[in-house]
Amino acid sequence: MKKYMLFVLGMVVAAVLFTQMSVSAATFKPTLTFNESYTQKSYCYWLWENKFCDVTMDKGTFSVKAKVSMNGIDISKFNKETKFGIMVGLFYFEGTLGDDWLYQPGKTSFNIAYVDTMEDTGKKIKYVQLKLKWDYKYLYVTLTGIAPDFIDPIIADAYLWENTQIISDPDVPAYIELGDLYAGFYENVTGRVATTTRYVKGNENGTSIVKVKGKGTVTTEDFRELPPEELITRIKGYNLH
Repeated sequence: MKKYMLFVLGMVVAAVLFTQMSVSAATFKPTLTFNESYTQKSYCYWLWENKFCDVTMDKGTFSVKAKVSMNGIDISKFNKETKFGIMVGLFYFEGTLGDDWLYQPGKTSFNIAYVDTMEDTGKKIKYVQLKLKWDYKYLYVTLTGIAPDFIDPIIADAYLWENTQIISDPDVPAYIELGDLYAGFYENVTGRVATTTRYVKGNENGTSIVKVKGKGTVTTEDFRELPPEELITRIKGYNLH
């Protein structure tokens, strides 16, 4: 009788755990969010009735976080040649797990800072910091970066020098891939651009600051073969500065 009660209790506990796991799996929604800020300053002057402008400051920062389902991907096949790619708006970055010299097959994390040298000053710049972590259920992505010296901004520079206003753009494409894993998103982008101009002795000093954030909605559309010119047209208000 005691063994029977223990068996029944075990079955009940198993049923509860299975139900919780099923609910958890059913309610999980992949996420991809980002924050970005961009500041540009300019100095404009008139010479022989022509206007000339010089950019005196051009700097952006951004961060991206994501959690996606591994969708039955066999992580035991990951090796140093396994490719990854991240695209958010006009920002795109790719590499292999072997870029992290500490990575070995069987390891379930990737952590690296990409560094380059400024040509004019020789200063070392860490322009992207990327962390990947995964198990048989989920992939976690954490990325931070600076623009525009070595990498493109996400979308903030698309709004530089527009009149001060609220930004709203619901259809910015994004995706993450790792090996055979692919997850696509449409980012709902919101934020604000603030542009100010002041005149000193007839010369124009301007500052434009853009701050945006994005929250992704999963899509089955595959953006990996999206031509750059089509990507640009999908981003409302985009213009080349």
